Amino acid sequence: MNFLVVFFLLLIYIIGIFIKTKTMPIMGLSVIAQKRYNIIHDCIKNHRVGLNSNNNYPSRHDLKIAIDRYLERAYFDGLSETREISIDQIDKDIKYLKTHKNAPIEYVRSEGGYHYTDSDYELDHPATIEELDYIKLGLELLKQHKFKSVSPFFKTAIEKTLFGYTLDFENLLVSDQIIDVQFDEVDNGDNGNGLDWMKEIYDAVFWKKCIEIEYKRHHQDKINRHIISPYLIREYNSRYYVYAHSNIPNKRALFAFDRILSITKKSDIPFVRLERGFNLSNHFSHYYGVSDPIGDKPYKIELEVTNAYFPYLVSKKIHPTQKTIEKKRKNINFKYVQIECFISRDLVNKLLSFGENVTVKSPKVLVDRIKKRLDKVNANYK
Repeated sequence: MNFLVVFFLLLIYIIGIFIKTKTMPIMGLSVIAQKRYNIIHDCIKNHRVGLNSNNNYPSRHDLKIAIDRYLERAYFDGLSETREISIDQIDKDIKYLKTHKNAPIEYVRSEGGYHYTDSDYELDHPATIEELDYIKLGLELLKQHKFKSVSPFFKTAIEKTLFGYTLDFENLLVSDQIIDVQFDEVDNGDNGNGLDWMKEIYDAVFWKKCIEIEYKRHHQDKINRHIISPYLIREYNSRYYVYAHSNIPNKRALFAFDRILSITKKSDIPFVRLERGFNLSNHFSHYYGVSDPIGDKPYKIELEVTNAYFPYLVSKKIHPTQKTIEKKRKNINFKYVQIECFISRDLVNKLLSFGENVTVKSPKVLVDRIKKRLDKVNANYK
């Protein structure tokens, strides 16, 4: 709960900054161009440099990485015809900012990068790209947890104050979502959940940089080294995970923060990009939990629920895909719940937690797994 309160307060603070400043768009420019100018300003103003830089002067290469990060998302969403920017275009954008927006940009040859000669200069708005990411995260936390009744207030405020960013409220909630959040009612505290790695992993996701992690699974003595290309951070049941491509084996997987022993930057290793058409925001929509799914497609899972337990299951859904079905057998109405998701260890554990109140009717592969688990439980009590 403390985690949610922190972001709730952070959201209020950031919105306060917006409301104090009237933001207007740069009229006559495309959305992509405005975003490029905003990113260049943010990098120079806030000294955003690459992970392997030793100074506070962003170079052309640093600006290219930051802009490419946005263009790749826009490319997948069909908003941009290209996923990369050329160095020549960066030079043109800097020239535009200097001549049309009076940006006091200066190249410092000894540092190999840019800075503002007037540190107080602002480009039409006071918010940074990183602050926008925090707004998205804060809204997602509010939307998914217990503050749903507050969300309309923030919707109105944000629609007004973010006008200059050519963004809309719905896109804040669904596109470029860095963290996908699922909450559990049990608060186990923050001890031992690997939050110490959050900044390093977040930076690697933001800048699309490879990192090497030392990783030790629970109940195993062996320590493995993975070079990963991280795509997003995911929270489930008060634990944090990074979804990334790993060189060992050559595939994508979730890595738990609390099993990471060390992180080393690997900026010299090429980042493995997602293939075009891969929808990162919807990838986990048919997952339950974070354990590896069984099979390569989700199942339609049918559950029979006792009459006494049915209202509880309706009010507290197992999965977002849940829907109610009524069936008649021997003139008696039976209540069923159907969900569509991958079968996983986490899902089996959840279904077993309902005891005699919920019976899995299909598919057979899940019924068989439940039976095997129950046989082992029964054996423990013989």
